[in-house]
Amino acid sequence: MMPINYTILKKSEDNLRKMFFDYLDQAYQMHLKLTELISIYQNKIDIEGLFLEINNREKQSDLTQVNTIEELLWDISKDQPLLSHLRWYICVLTSSGDIERICDYLYFMARFFYQNKKIPQEVVNAALAMNIELSKIFKEYSSRLQDEKSTKEFFKEFQKQKVEYKQFCDKEIKKMARKLTKNDEYSNEIIIKFSFELHSYYRVVERLENIIENLIFIHDTDFFRKKLENEEMF
Repeated sequence: MMPINYTILKKSEDNLRKMFFDYLDQAYQMHLKLTELISIYQNKIDIEGLFLEINNREKQSDLTQVNTIEELLWDISKDQPLLSHLRWYICVLTSSGDIERICDYLYFMARFFYQNKKIPQEVVNAALAMNIELSKIFKEYSSRLQDEKSTKEFFKEFQKQKVEYKQFCDKEIKKMARKLTKNDEYSNEIIIKFSFELHSYYRVVERLENIIENLIFIHDTDFFRKKLENEEMF
């Protein structure tokens, strides 16, 4: 029979684990709302209602991060977790910051469409294509991370997806640039603005990568040191 303290600790860890994956799903649902917003914008329908919903979700994300960290600190103070449990808590602490930033990036992109009422169709089409492609990555990612013990195998696949997504975005940008009239001053202005917002898509993928690394750390405590040593070789 396991000690009562361990049983309580495991229950606290399971609760925190649920909060963490619920938070990740919250970010995924916000991403789906962004896809919907761009799609509606593409069809020239008013997006104010959806933007306000995304804005509220971003604020809720800030609150969820605070609640998660408070729960984590409370668990540590009352349960005195073992080292193996602490690694999971460290993962949640660092990854919750990544999830919060993902929600920020999604909000920034939604705000771009809300503030610019006459974005050229070519830019809208490119943004929607990038968002849909990112949705595929995000969906697979969210489901596969539920088994954090398999994250090491998934990590290599994700790194490949990361490169392929960057290449996909580059192709969409080139396609968009060819279609837009070079002498259209407003279109050129929007392209420049969009180029600044585009980093949001790349940053989402990078933050997702951070979370995988944090989960790998739970079962491979030397992961970050080995990663650093590998980087120093190049």
